[in-house]
Amino acid sequence: MSEGTLYVRDSRTSREYQIPIRHNIIAAADIGKIRGDAHGTDPTARVASGLRIYDPALLYTGVNYQDMTWIDADDGRIFFRGYSPEQLQEQDFEDLLHLTCWRKLPNASQRSALRYRLASAMTAVPEGVFRVIRSFPPSAPPMTMVIAGLTAFLAENPHWIPSRSLNAVYHKNEARIDQAIIDSVAAFSVAVAIADAHSRGAPFRPASTQRSFYENLFTMMGRVDTSTGQPDRAKLSLFRRWGNAILDHGNTNSTFALRVTASSLTDPLSGLISALTAGCGLLHFGAQESAYRTMEAVRSPDRVPALLETAKKGHVRLYGVGHRSYKGVDPRIAPVRQLLDEISISQGNKPTPYLDVAEEIDRLTGQDEYFIKRRLRPNADLYGQFFYVALGWSADWNPVLTFVQRLPGFMAHWRQVMMGDLRLLRPAELYQQSRGPGQEEASKL
Repeated sequence: MSEGTLYVRDSRTSREYQIPIRHNIIAAADIGKIRGDAHGTDPTARVASGLRIYDPALLYTGVNYQDMTWIDADDGRIFFRGYSPEQLQEQDFEDLLHLTCWRKLPNASQRSALRYRLASAMTAVPEGVFRVIRSFPPSAPPMTMVIAGLTAFLAENPHWIPSRSLNAVYHKNEARIDQAIIDSVAAFSVAVAIADAHSRGAPFRPASTQRSFYENLFTMMGRVDTSTGQPDRAKLSLFRRWGNAILDHGNTNSTFALRVTASSLTDPLSGLISALTAGCGLLHFGAQESAYRTMEAVRSPDRVPALLETAKKGHVRLYGVGHRSYKGVDPRIAPVRQLLDEISISQGNKPTPYLDVAEEIDRLTGQDEYFIKRRLRPNADLYGQFFYVALGWSADWNPVLTFVQRLPGFMAHWRQVMMGDLRLLRPAELYQQSRGPGQEEASKL
């Protein structure tokens, strides 16, 4: 039962309140109607202005409605606009972008038109973007090069920035919103491609309207057969299918960062830059790279028990185990393991020797009471960390390439903000007077 009434009696005033429950949700504004007697109370408590909610990590607070991604954390399932990842396995990037942003899979003519618009936008690369990215040493962290490249795109296209024109150029302007999505997806892919080619000393190859999005991405990177000039079809298929399984994951930290930025009426590239800087942290997409570094340090499955004991003592963080949403099976593990198996079969051996280490972590955490009691199960990073490495990238590219494949989701979230009744996201803060040095820290709720 998801509908009902919450009955509240405030012991401070003896007043009683009836708060509607709709779809297992109560409105914070209804909680705010619960007011105490302000007489003689600490003025910083703001008792008369209504009860406030303390939820520092937004664990129990919903900030928006969306109809794109449904995560069934209990049963380990995920759906995108009603489709399971398995149902989308044969779709191209253009199909997924159309599905997330425009709510349905495209027909043949819509797919062709979207492919042409994306490819055309990918051919328009300002020279300043090349200069900025190539000013970095090739060994620079990929994320820093991509962020700089996106900033250079904005510098070369100041008309994309709403504050330059002194009006909300995107808000509820569907044509401008949709063009901005095309431009931003193109700019992001180009920045990633220039950075990847630069890091390897490979030539950047221009995009073509005769290629699909992923074909252009690989070609621009210079990840092509030198004799044919074409990308490896098997690697393209693997890359595409993994992208189809992870195109969105709801209000993740980076997605929320994008939505917060968008709520101030920014352009989508600024939102993507916010998402990138949030996502590169150790507790988000940066966990993939960190997990790989852990595998490198452990090196052998027989050293996994010592790693787990160290993790249980809190001396190290065990990346790739545990997840905010999933307390059971992470539904993204099965598809990435299948893709890794395909790579193993094609190569005749495991794509990386460290995969044995991950498998041993998976096995032992499933038997260890410490992890079982806390419902700490492997998450997608435990195996996803190997995917891009198996296709030829270094581990520090994991966060950036994950962002490429999340572009349909990011753009759909930005579009939803721009098409809605926008309000600036600015959470309330709770003032608590400092107790001074050496005194007991303020109590935590």
